[in-house]
Amino acid sequence: MPDEITVQVVWGPRAETAGGVAARWRDTRLALAELSPLLAGWYVHDGESDVRIGDGTAEETLVADAARDDGYGYRLTAYAGAAAATPIHYTATAGLARPEAGLLNGVTVAIAPARTEDARSWDPLLAPMLAALAAVWQPDWGQAGTRRQRVPQRGGPRTPWAGRVTYLSPLRASVLPAGGPTDGGPVLPTGFAAGAPTADGGLVLTAASTPDAVALGALLRDAGAFAPVPEDRDRWSPPA
Repeated sequence: MPDEITVQVVWGPRAETAGGVAARWRDTRLALAELSPLLAGWYVHDGESDVRIGDGTAEETLVADAARDDGYGYRLTAYAGAAAATPIHYTATAGLARPEAGLLNGVTVAIAPARTEDARSWDPLLAPMLAALAAVWQPDWGQAGTRRQRVPQRGGPRTPWAGRVTYLSPLRASVLPAGGPTDGGPVLPTGFAAGAPTADGGLVLTAASTPDAVALGALLRDAGAFAPVPEDRDRWSPPA
């Protein structure tokens, strides 16, 4: 069975209101729905049946029910397609504002393909999915990949790693050497990765294979773009 694919964005402490988290969850749901019919129907289980979000179940209600202790934000879970052949799960921790080691905000869409062909069919969607999550949640970094990319990079819980697709927030992207061959973007070895700027000034990098993703991770670490996620703020910034 192929490895689980995760599309994930991560950031440090950031206080958010329940209304703000609900609005971001709604924007996430609508943005993903535009990318594929498989991402168009999100459900929660109410203890008895599958309930489709948006059909009488508002994000505000889900967020209110997901509130944790003061300062620990909200934890949301949902799944796409009550009878989907490929299980797709959504988890989010948002509004976590306590600056404690090991605690992170993040959103993950986890895809569990049953066959290799199913896994490959997701490849064209990984970059737009990651870009959509980044646009909504304004994270510190993100990736779309599998354990085959993560394990060789041996990062800690707060340390970024490169997947088949990788997102860098604007200040992380700013430490890469400038002067790409076509658009003045960052210098990347020819052939294995391409960069696309995001609306917030960040960068989405795409690697063609697992070895290329691991090599990209090494390049980003050497450049200083993979410093650990801060414990006292939501996004990393270069030392003064």
